[in-house]
Amino acid sequence: MTAGAARRFTAAVVILEAASTVLFLRAADYSLATLNDPARLLHAGARGADLLWLASVLDMLGYLAAIPVALYLRERFRGEPGSDLFTLAGVAFMLLGAAAAIAFATAGPQLIREYAASPSGRFATLKAFETLYRIVFYGIWQTLDAALAGVWALGIARLAQKHRATTLGLVLLAVGAAAGAVAIARVSGVLPAA
Repeated sequence: MTAGAARRFTAAVVILEAASTVLFLRAADYSLATLNDPARLLHAGARGADLLWLASVLDMLGYLAAIPVALYLRERFRGEPGSDLFTLAGVAFMLLGAAAAIAFATAGPQLIREYAASPSGRFATLKAFETLYRIVFYGIWQTLDAALAGVWALGIARLAQKHRATTLGLVLLAVGAAAGAVAIARVSGVLPAA
């Protein structure tokens, strides 16, 4: 892959993830409190369910579009100690993130619709939605995925700095530090599950 193709894939990732983030927020009426509380998010209604589905699908596509970038960076830093391990962590982060996104797209909106349609089954639907949410958001995206993203981004940042790719190194350092901090905060309980 050429550097130009890697830049185009990177641009696609940024666009897809930005659109996904806006749609997740829109589904929660732009309330972080609602987005971070599965019981409140369950009240999103049919419109919110549709927005969550689209947000999750775009998120999945963003993760998948990042894989060629990770493989390009592996080639760019081929032969450097750790490059294969960092790339493995990166591809695992991207595949797990994509799988979690499509799992949420498949089950989350359906549970929101069931909650609205069946008052007698609301408690069971609430528990099912909370479980799905905790697995996807807390377990995968904010813990395992964040840890893998941190390893990948910080590792590749170190290699980029070594090769004087300063901008790439600084961007990946910021991404890796943020992802690693989220994973550490989630595991240590500083960021408790709602």
